[in-house]
Amino acid sequence: MAVTLWLVTIWIPYLNIGTTIAFITFVVMFVLFVLAASIAMAIEASFWKQLKDNVE
Repeated sequence: MAVTLWLVTIWIPYLNIGTTIAFITFVVMFVLFVLAASIAMAIEASFWKQLKDNVE
């Protein structure tokens, strides 16, 4: 959807600049969210592995 909005506004100079900034921000925030989720899953998996090792 962000790409579609960017393509629609490409011919309007000031709106295109704002849309481009928003698009870049969206991509960066998405990557940060995925990275944070991956780190959280890795920490959680490590935590459960430690608990399992302590039980055995």
